[in-house]
Order: sequence, then structure tokens, then C-alpha cells
Amino acid sequence: MAESRARSLANLGNQNVLSVDSSSLDVGISSASPDSDLNVGASIKMDGPSGVVTATTFSGSFSGDGSALTGVANTDFIVSVATTAARVVVTGGVNVTGVVTAASFTGDGANLTNVGVDTATVDTGSLNVSGISTLTGAVGFGNSATFDDGASKGVYLGNSHDLQLYHSGNSFIKNVNNSVDLRIISDAVDIKGNSSDEQLAKFTLNGSVDLYYNNVNRLETATHGVNFEHAGTASTSRINPGGSVGVGIGVTTTTGRDAAAGVGTVTGQIVFNETTGTAQVYNGTAWDTMSNKFSASGGTKVTPGAGHIFHVFTSPGNFVVEGAGGVIDLLVVAGGGGGGGGSDSTWYPGSGGGAGGIAYGTSKPISTGTYAIAVGSGGAGGAGAPGAGPATNGTTGGNSSFGSPGSPYLGQPDYVLAKGGGAGGWGAPPSSQGTPSASMAGGSGGGAPSHGPTGGGPATQGATNPAFTDYGNDGGPNPNPSGLSFGGGGAGAVGQGSNTQNPSTNMPSGAGGAGQPFPAFASPLVGPGIPSPLQSAFNTAVGPTGLYGGGGGGGQANTPGLPTGQAQAGEGGPGGGADGGPPSQNHPTNAVSGTGGGGGGGGTLFGDRGYAGSSGGPGIVIVRYTA
Repeated sequence: MAESRARSLANLGNQNVLSVDSSSLDVGISSASPDSDLNVGASIKMDGPSGVVTATTFSGSFSGDGSALTGVANTDFIVSVATTAARVVVTGGVNVTGVVTAASFTGDGANLTNVGVDTATVDTGSLNVSGISTLTGAVGFGNSATFDDGASKGVYLGNSHDLQLYHSGNSFIKNVNNSVDLRIISDAVDIKGNSSDEQLAKFTLNGSVDLYYNNVNRLETATHGVNFEHAGTASTSRINPGGSVGVGIGVTTTTGRDAAAGVGTVTGQIVFNETTGTAQVYNGTAWDTMSNKFSASGGTKVTPGAGHIFHVFTSPGNFVVEGAGGVIDLLVVAGGGGGGGGSDSTWYPGSGGGAGGIAYGTSKPISTGTYAIAVGSGGAGGAGAPGAGPATNGTTGGNSSFGSPGSPYLGQPDYVLAKGGGAGGWGAPPSSQGTPSASMAGGSGGGAPSHGPTGGGPATQGATNPAFTDYGNDGGPNPNPSGLSFGGGGAGAVGQGSNTQNPSTNMPSGAGGAGQPFPAFASPLVGPGIPSPLQSAFNTAVGPTGLYGGGGGGGQANTPGLPTGQAQAGEGGPGGGADGGPPSQNHPTNAVSGTGGGGGGGGTLFGDRGYAGSSGGPGIVIVRYTA
């Protein structure tokens, strides 16, 4: 029941309910000693419709949720626990629609959501992010960043994760995109062991690349090539650039050396053969004992490849063997004989000169020393008539030799002799100029003259060098003493004769015999050693089969009643022999230099004059040995 108005008024006189300070006139409600204009004791409760409380400040504590408070400045403090040291302690949730400004945040932030971090600092002790985090600025790690094991866990760089760094049992730096390079860019790169005190590899800009074994440099690149340091020694092996390089493989047997999957595939490869007890080198086709290797000088040195070296002598000189002796292949060719001159009588041209003799040997032992080289000159062609006098024979070619006469090993490489080719003769009827001279003997004989002895000049080269093979043949015969002249002999074949028995038929003179082939001394190998301008003719005459010593052809006769200039001269033999001359001029072409070919006989013009024969070709000396 409602308290009566009188009783209520009576309560106002109670000091516990209402009091007034007599001096300050402060009013107290539930306060006996008010210290402000209005001092309310424990609480104020308003029933009914809420009113408005207006104040400059509030002090003390509030109770209740404060959900209906309005107009409270955001710089004021609302403290739910009066005894707390913090300004705001929230045990429930805080929903803020505006801006929250603070000097720092504490706590692990494990349940934070929708937090955008830009330039702010998040210090949580640990940050767990599920999904993709995009960081647009620089990211710094104070200590370390830790990633779990697994190929899908690590650092991924590039739009397509082209570069990956991760650990999955082993540690990986993986370049996923094979179309681009994985580059380490630095002027110096050191690769060391885990303890950092043992070198594995080192790369230096504009310097060496070094590879180490047990912290010792075993391989080093250098300006000259690559250096290898032998284990246990201070010596160094070097591989220099340029050409194919043979690599020594140490000790092996003949069987191991020749195995299908063994060695012997690189020119210059060196092994020590336990079976033979010798060091051997592979020359491109076979194994050579290195004790047979030697160096030499003299002449023109040619190195065409294929494992051989040539020394070419087209003039006198010395072949000097330096160091240890060895074995050589040797070709000695003498100068060819000159062709005979043509007579001024009818049908009597000069005969062809014989080719120079040839001596040939392979795998001949030779000792250290100096060996004199003589190169025979070609014999001169005989004079035509009438000139200063009657027609003449050609002259014999000069001898070629290797070494010095009187050697205790005659026939060995210490002394080898090739004899000059026999000269071609001239012919004339006995009634006018007497009996013509017979053709000359020589390495290969000169051709038989017309109106002279029927036999060609004999060859004298045979059996000159017992340990070598000697080549030389007789000159071409004259089956009809009253017929035409004939060609000289070649080193490889006898000179050919004419089959004519009647000079009025104007048959051609005999051809020179063909030269001897020596494929080991073919023009592609030897030609670079022939001086210009002689080289072109030499290469054509010798060719790829190595032809030397072709005989000279007989000269052409001009017969009455037949066309002038008809081709009746004998052809020079293959291998440098000269063709016989025409009945209109002194012989225009000599035998080829360096082949020992015979000179061509001079032609004759009926009732007028004869013409000179051509000179024989100078000889040559060639030494070949394994490179």
C-alpha cells in the first residue's frame, strides 16, 4: 500500500534520508555529510519514462550494460570494473563500427578476422595464415621463416611458381620452367662443406674454375687449357686446346688396348703396354712404339694429316734426324734424260729421253745424324740441225741420292742412289751426216734413234740398292733401221716403238713409257712441298696415284706429200714425260719438274731443218715417317 503523503514528508526530516549542510547549503540524499551541491549516496534509480541527465563529467562507477547511454563523448572512459588497472577490460565481444586507435595490441590475435594489415606492425609471436596472403611491399623477417617439409611447402617465386625452394627429405632448389636458365650471378662463387672450412669448388670471374678433392685443388682451368694435379705429387698435367687431343690412360695390356670398348680411338692417345714393355701412341690408324719417334728437319716439311710427315727436297740439302732414331719411307727419283735433236734430212726426228731411275723403300731404320741430299737435274735437249752444226743427242739426267757414298750400310738409308735417265739420240742417213750416235743408257734408257741401232738405250738402275726396290726400263726400240725415231723408257714401263716399216706412211713416233705409281707419295700429299709455279704441273702429272718417271716421246717428222703439221709426235709417258716436238719449232715443253720425266725428241721439217729436243724433268727426294 502506498505510503501516505504525511509519512513521506516526515521521512524527509530523517538525516539518513535527506540532509542539508547549513553553511554550504549542499543537499545530501542518503548522505549525512554532502560534499557537493547534490550528493546522492549508493545509487540513483529512475522509474518510469527515462529522463535526461546532463553533466560535465561523471566520476565513480556505472552498473548495468549502458546500452541506452547516448551522447557520451568518445574520449571519455567507461570502466566496468573499478579496481582494474587497464582502461577497458572486455570479457565479451566488442563491436566497433568506427575507428579504433591504439598504440599497441597484445594477445595472440588467433581469432582475429577481416583484419587488413598495411603498414601496421603485427607482433603476435606466431602468425598462422590459411590460404593465400598477398604482400605488396617489402617483407622483413627479424629472425627466420620456417616452412614444413613437403614439395608443396616452401618458397615459390614467379607467376607460375617457376622457381621453388623447399625441403622434402632432401633440400631442393628447383627450376620448373626448363625453357629458362637457372642463374647464379656473382663475380665469385665458393661452394664449401657444412663446416665452411673445406672447399668443394670455386668460380672466379675472368679467372679459373677450381674443383677440389678432400680440400685439395685437383682441376683448374687456365689460359692455356686445363691443369690436372696428380694425387700424391706436386706435378701437373696439362691439356692444351687446338686439334684433337690424345689422353694418356696409364698402364694396359695389348689385349686391353685393342678391346672393342678399349682405347685407340683418338690420335695422340698414349699408353704403356705391359705386354711389350713399351710406351705407345695411337697415330690415327695403328699403335706406334714411342721409342721409334724422332724429330727431323730439312727440305720442305709437309704435314697433310693421316698420321704422316713428309720432307720434300727439290734441290740439294740435308735431312737431319734429331733425338732418337726411327724408321722412314724413302723415295729417290733421278733427273730425266733430254730428248735428241731433229735432223735437217727427211724423216729423221730426235728420239725421246729416258726417265730418271727410282729407288724406293719402306720402314727402313735410320739413326740420328745428318744425311746429305742430292737432287738430279734434268738433262738438256739435243740441238737441231742445221744450227751451229749437226743435230746432237740429248744429255743424260743427273743422279739423285740420299746419304753419302762409302757408307758401311750400302743400300740402307745411309746411302741410296737413283741414276739419271739416258739421253735420246738423233738420227740421219749415213750418206749425209754419218752414223748417228746410239741412245744413251741410264736409269731408264733413251729411245732408239732413226737410221741407227735398232735397240733403245738400256736401263742401269736395277740392283743399285740391294735393300731397296729399284725402277728403270729400257728405251723404246726401232724395229726398222730406216724408219722413224721412238720414245724413251719410263721408270715403270719400257718405251714404246712405232710399228711403221715405211716412213712414207707418216706414222707417229713412239710414245714414252708410263711412269711408276707410288700411292704413298701422291700429289695431294706431296704437292704442298713443290715451289710455285712448278706445283700446278707437278700435281697434274703425279696425280692421286703418285706417278713418277714417265719417258719422253719421239719427235714428229714432216713427210713429203702430206699435210704440214700432221700430229706424228710420240706422246710423253704418264708421270711427267714430255711429248715429242712438232716439225715447226724448237721443243716448247720440257718434262715436268720433280717427276724425273724424260724430254721429248725434236721434230724435223722435210728438206729444211730439224728442231731441238726438250729437257728432262729434275728429280726429287721425299722422306716420310709417322707423325
